[in-house]
Amino acid sequence: MNLKELLDNTTDEVKLKFLRELLERNSGIRQQFFDYIQSPGEEETGEQITPEEHIREETASFRDDLENLDFEEPDWENYVPRHSGYIPEYEAMEHMAEDMVNEEFELLKNGILEKFKRGKTDEALFQYIGAYNACMTAEIEDEFEVLGDHKAYFLESLKEIEEFVLIELSKVVLTKEKATTLTRVLFQEYTLNQPGEEGFLKFFEPILLTLCNNKDIAAAMEQQITKYRIPADQLAQLRMKIHSLSGNPKEWVQEGEKLLLEDKAVAEDMLQHYLQTSNQDFLRAARKIFYKSSFRDDFLEFIYNHTDQNQAPNFYKDLLKALVDRTRNAGYYKELRKLMEPEEKEAFISDYKRNPDFYTLMLAIENRHEEILKLLNREKDLWAFTSIIQRILYVYPDESFDLLKNKCLKKAEHERGRHVYQRIVEYLKLAARIPGKQEEIRQLADTLYNWTPRLPALREELRKAGMR
Repeated sequence: MNLKELLDNTTDEVKLKFLRELLERNSGIRQQFFDYIQSPGEEETGEQITPEEHIREETASFRDDLENLDFEEPDWENYVPRHSGYIPEYEAMEHMAEDMVNEEFELLKNGILEKFKRGKTDEALFQYIGAYNACMTAEIEDEFEVLGDHKAYFLESLKEIEEFVLIELSKVVLTKEKATTLTRVLFQEYTLNQPGEEGFLKFFEPILLTLCNNKDIAAAMEQQITKYRIPADQLAQLRMKIHSLSGNPKEWVQEGEKLLLEDKAVAEDMLQHYLQTSNQDFLRAARKIFYKSSFRDDFLEFIYNHTDQNQAPNFYKDLLKALVDRTRNAGYYKELRKLMEPEEKEAFISDYKRNPDFYTLMLAIENRHEEILKLLNREKDLWAFTSIIQRILYVYPDESFDLLKNKCLKKAEHERGRHVYQRIVEYLKLAARIPGKQEEIRQLADTLYNWTPRLPALREELRKAGMR
């Protein structure tokens, strides 16, 4: 039975009885109910402070907590290593600093959630806003820079609390007046105390999106946006939700067109909308995002998968070029090569010479294996050697074996360490894939096993690989 059926099948007497018991037993729900029925302008008894004063107090309190963290003289006696084995001192100091910060933000989260539990929604949000201000303004003494960018680290830690705040906020029943008040507080904070701080409203947009849950609240928020002259790009998702709740799809589309390049979520909404309504508009919006947005890579595969090559051949090719560049995927390149003239294809391949792995992958697809062999003979220390040589293993078996053998002998001669010996075994396994080389592999393995001076760890790796 869903909620509507449950309410329809329950008498008013039972509903009122349940509500009364719920209000008597749950102080948080009781406070929400009081706020909900309170007349506009009506205040609680007792001395009250303004939201701005409340935020200032929360800011000062949490800023003191952050500034009192001692990153320069950590508590070594109580340090618990995160793992066994050697840990450099700087890494241990970083761990202790992170633990101290995490502890402070855990206390902050618990404090905010406790306010929600007691029905003090506004106080919970004031504390959250104050914590943001504290993160932005705290002056941290950290000679060794164990946390790097303190402001960024603090804001990231605060952002991790957002999930819990949004869950609790979504449970709260708010009047239009209360939602408007909380919106006004945020906008006042932005205009009066955060001038030029573009990240402020973006940080709190999820809060506003959660508050904006019906048509009346949406209309009130729109008035506040106009009143405080909030730039459209600062709250792109909120503006879209307001238009969505207003029930005017034409205005929603018009707003989306204005904000298409400003916000990734808006761009996704518009692409999905046009995908269902107009292929022509979809291609127009997709081109705009691809050629002009800062987040085009996030939409490459989606746009490509919904673009008809016959309708937009040049755009389709540009999408494939971008996908090849981003993913280094052989499948995308095989599709792209069909669309390029020989000169264009050659120029495209040449652009990746500084990336030998992908460069040789394209050469292999083009059956230009001789060029791969020349590269391996010319460049002796390619970092992607293991990957590259597999592209010519069966085309040039003798040459490939000689390259692998020389790699094994050179490493045994000049390098030491378990990882080196594991790499030698990897080369041997590759060589063993070449038909007709079993005897030569056995001889090479014998040479390495009986190496002078003896290398016990190499012998162990050879035995583990079944080569002795």
